[in-house]
Amino acid sequence: MATLTCPHCRFSKDVPEEKLPDRPVRLRCRKCGGSFLFDPGVLAVREGSALSGSGEPAAPEPDPASFELPPVIDLFARSWAFYRRRIWLLLGIYLVTILMTMVPAVGAGVVIGVSAGLGNGPGLGSLILVGVAILLAMMLMPWGMIAMIYATVDGELGFKASFAAARDQYWAFCWMFSLLAFIVCGGGLLLIVPGLLFATWFLFAQYILAAEGDRGMDSLLKSREYVRGYFWAVLLRLLVLWVSAFLLMLVLGWIPLVGDLLSLFLFPFTLVYQYFLYCDLREAPREKIPSFWETGTRLRWPAVAALGYLVLPVAFWMIGGMSALDGWVLSWKIGHGLVSRSVQNWTPPPVIEEKLGQEPPAAVRISRRKMRRLLKRTRIEVPPGGVSVGPAALAADRFWDGGSTPHLWLKVRLADLPNLALVRDRAVSISIDRVTDGDGADRYDATSMFEKEFFRRVTLQASSADAGYLEGTRDVYLRRGTDEEDLRGISGVLHLKLPVGIEVVDLTPSMMGRDYTVAGHDISYKKLEGPAVTLALADSDNLLQVVGYNAAGKPLAPGGSHSSEQDGRVTRTWLFQGDVFSVRLYVARTLVKKDYPFRLTLPES
Repeated sequence: MATLTCPHCRFSKDVPEEKLPDRPVRLRCRKCGGSFLFDPGVLAVREGSALSGSGEPAAPEPDPASFELPPVIDLFARSWAFYRRRIWLLLGIYLVTILMTMVPAVGAGVVIGVSAGLGNGPGLGSLILVGVAILLAMMLMPWGMIAMIYATVDGELGFKASFAAARDQYWAFCWMFSLLAFIVCGGGLLLIVPGLLFATWFLFAQYILAAEGDRGMDSLLKSREYVRGYFWAVLLRLLVLWVSAFLLMLVLGWIPLVGDLLSLFLFPFTLVYQYFLYCDLREAPREKIPSFWETGTRLRWPAVAALGYLVLPVAFWMIGGMSALDGWVLSWKIGHGLVSRSVQNWTPPPVIEEKLGQEPPAAVRISRRKMRRLLKRTRIEVPPGGVSVGPAALAADRFWDGGSTPHLWLKVRLADLPNLALVRDRAVSISIDRVTDGDGADRYDATSMFEKEFFRRVTLQASSADAGYLEGTRDVYLRRGTDEEDLRGISGVLHLKLPVGIEVVDLTPSMMGRDYTVAGHDISYKKLEGPAVTLALADSDNLLQVVGYNAAGKPLAPGGSHSSEQDGRVTRTWLFQGDVFSVRLYVARTLVKKDYPFRLTLPES
C-alpha cells in the first residue's frame, strides 16, 4: 500500500500499489479539489511531497523554468468545490461578523435616542459614546475576518474553533493588517502601479500567518517571495476574479435584494479563491526562502510606502507655495475653533454623487370592474410543458442541484395589463402547496428561509421578445436529496394584485409637515432633507411609487428604503442618489386581488 497525501489540505488516502498510475499524471484531491503532480519514476521522499512512506514513489520537484500555475478554470473549480462544502460555515461567520459590528452602533443609537426623548440634546457624552461604538466595531470586525481566514485555511475547523483560533492570533493579525494597509495605501499614493504591485506581492500574508505562523513583516516578505517569478500569472488570476465579480454585480446588482445577497456570497468565495491561489504558489518551485530577514530588508517597503504619504503635502506645497499652506493651516485653526465652540450643533454635510433614474410610466385610468373583466378574458401563449393560469402562464424552467439546498426555477409569464409596470416587484407572488415525486411524496421544503413571504414575490421584467407579456422567476426550494428526475408535479396558488384608481400628487418642501388625502388614503408628509424623503401612512400597499426629483426636475435613481411601524401606521424613509427638491407619489385607490390555483405536471425524465 502507498499513502497519497494532498499537499494543499494534507488529506491522505491509502492506495494499492497496483492501482498507482504508471506514468506522470496530475491528481486531484477529493476533499479540497486541489491538484498536484505525481510521477512514479521518482522514488525520493521529501517532506510535504504528494506521497509519503518509506520507499514509496513521490512527486518530483518541477523544473522552475517550465513550471506553470494551474489554469484559471482549474482554480475556479477547486475553489468552488471547497466553497460548496463550507458555504454555510463561511456565510455564518460572515453574518455574525456583520452583526457584531452593527451591535455597538445600534446600541449607541438607542442610548442617544432615549436621551433625546428625555429632552437631552446631543453633547460631549454623545460624541464619546459614538467614538466608543466606532472603536468597538473596528475591533470586532477583524476578529470575524480572521475567523473566516482560519475556516478557509483549515477545512476541519468548525464555527467555534474558527473564532477561538482567531482570538488567539488576534493581535498578530492586527499588526500584519496594519503593515499591509500602510504599505499598500502608501504605494497607491505613489501612483497606481506601485499600489497594484504591493497589493499583489503582499496579498497572501494573511494566509501565511494562519497556515505557516510567520508574523508581521515576515509574512509580507514571504508572500512577495511566493509571488516572485509568477507576478503576471497571479495578477491575471486576480483580475479574472475581480472582473467576474464586477460583471456579476453590474448585471444582477440592480435587482432588488439580489445585489445584497450576491455581495454576501461573493466575499467568502473571494477568500477561498485567493487561498487556493496561495496553495498553488506555495507548491511552485523556487530557491529556498530565507528563514531570517535582514533589518534593511524589513524596513525597505515600509520606507518606500512612507514616501507616498509625503508626496501629497510636498506636491501641495510646491504648487501652492507657502502662502497656500499657511492659509490651509489658518483655515484649519479657525474651523477647529468653531467646531470646539459648537460641537453640539455641528454635523458634516454629506457628499452625494448624483445619479439619475427613469421616469415611471404614466398611470392608466381604469375601473375595478373593467380590470376584473380584463383579467377574466385575457390569456397568453403557454410555453411548452407549461400551464395556463388566468392571464398568466407557468412552466418549470431549470433544476439546480444545490447539494443541501436543491431548488427549481418556475418561469412566470403575465400579460402586460394596465398599470402593471408600476408594481412589477409586487404584483405577483406564488405560494407552493406541494412538489410531488413519482411516489406521491412531497419534496417541497416549506421551512427554507428562502420560502418566507418576501421571497415568494416575483419581480417582473419586459420580455426580450416583446411578445406582449412580462416575465419573471419564482425560485422553489426543495428538500435535501431531491433529484430532478424524481419530480412529477407542482401545485400552488398564483396571487395577483393590480392597482386601479391611481392618483398622482407632487409634493414640494413648502408642503412638508402636513397631512394629505390621496386616492382616499391619508398620508403625512413628514420630512424632506438631502437625499431622504419620509412619509407616514396607514396602508403602504396602496402607495405604488415614490419618485424624487433634483433641482432640474430630473428623476433621481432610488437608493433603498427603511420603515418602522407604530400604532397601526407605517413610517417609511426613501433614499435617493442625489439631493431631492420635489417628490411625486403614485397612489392607488384600491387593489384588485385575484388568486389562481394551479397544478403543473412535470414530464418524466
